Formats: sequence, C-alpha cells, structure tokens
Amino acid sequence: MTITKFYNNKFNIKLNDIVRGGDNTVVVTKNMPFTIVVENKQSKTSFENLTKDKVSLKLVYENDLAPVNTLKASPLEYNIYISSEVITIETRILALSSQHENSLFKVVMLLDNLPIQTEVIKCVSKITNSVIKENNNNNATSLNNNNNNNNNNNNNIESNENNCINKTTTLVKKSKSNIFNNKKSNLSKTIKKLKQLRQNDKNLISLLYQQNKLITSQLNSVTTSS
Repeated sequence: MTITKFYNNKFNIKLNDIVRGGDNTVVVTKNMPFTIVVENKQSKTSFENLTKDKVSLKLVYENDLAPVNTLKASPLEYNIYISSEVITIETRILALSSQHENSLFKVVMLLDNLPIQTEVIKCVSKITNSVIKENNNNNATSLNNNNNNNNNNNNNIESNENNCINKTTTLVKKSKSNIFNNKKSNLSKTIKKLKQLRQNDKNLISLLYQQNKLITSQLNSVTTSS
C-alpha cells in the first residue's frame, strides 16, 4: 500500500555525502554510502525510547511513491545509529537494472510507524564530469551569494557600529553637558549660601556691637551716679 501522508513537518531531514545536480537534485552513486540525518524539530530527546527494530527504510519511485522491486535483493542497504537527539542512517542504493539509470527516487522511512520521506534522489552508475561541473557551478553561485550576503551583513554591521558610536558620542556630550550644568548649579547654590552666611555674620557683628555700646553706656551711667 502506498503511503499518502507524511510527517516531515515534525522533523529536520538532511542528506549528507551527496552531490547536487544542475537542478539542485541530490545525486548519489550506486553502492556508494550516503547518510540520512533525522532530528526532531520539537524535542532534542525525542528518540530516547526508539530502537532500531522500530526503524525501517524503503526505496520508492519519486512520481508515484511505489516501492522499487528487484529480483534478487532489496535495492536499499542501511545501518541505523540512534542517539537521544538524532538518527543517523548510513545508506546505499544497490546495483539496479539499466532501466533505473538516472531515475528519480525517494527514501521513505518509518519511525515507530510514523512515515517521513527524503527529498528527490537521482541514482547514477558514476559521477560524471558534467555532474561535477554542475555541482561546482552551483557551489560557486552559492558562494557568491553567500559572499554578497556577508558583504551586506558587514555593511549593516558597520552601519550599526557607526550608529552606536554616534549615539554614544551624543550621550557622552549630553552627559558632560548635564554634569557641567549640575556643577554650575551647585556652585551657584554654594556661592549664594556663602553670601547668606556672610550677611548673617555681618548682622551678628552689628548686633554684638550695639549690645556692647549699650553695656558701655549703662556702665558709664552707674559710675557717674556713684
């Protein structure tokens, strides 16, 4: 029975040790190993209770997902490695008939009866120069795009740094201005207070002087009357 519902939205599925063709299709060589890496998007420890006997793979045609059948043995050979966070499957597509050359396939996996599928895979007898050239061109294009993105990112970083420097300079200037104004205000208050104290001293001296005059006058009066 062909599976019609897959749960790829729950997992990250990566194919490693492969070559990309001109149309970005995955290209693998017969009998040469490549790896399928599966991670759960929602939990890093989702495979703690999963065992190898609950994981199975089969090779299907890309167009109708019908299983690929061969006369002698399974067209797919694989070894499963399970950790709590990731499933790594070393996979080989075995020798197929000539009619399968350059055909498009997918690998369907059952993880405890939960079906998921890889992206499209092209299986060839050997990697030709044209495939390598296409892959290199794709890599060069990707590298150029990455360089452009990096340049844009660098420009954005430089712009952000300049903005930060300008903001910092403005803040420093404002801070210095506030400090100066605060000092000036405090100095004015201190001077005003000193003037007030000085005036108080003058008033006190004047009062003492008047009292002294009064006492002297009284003493003179007492002396005269005697």
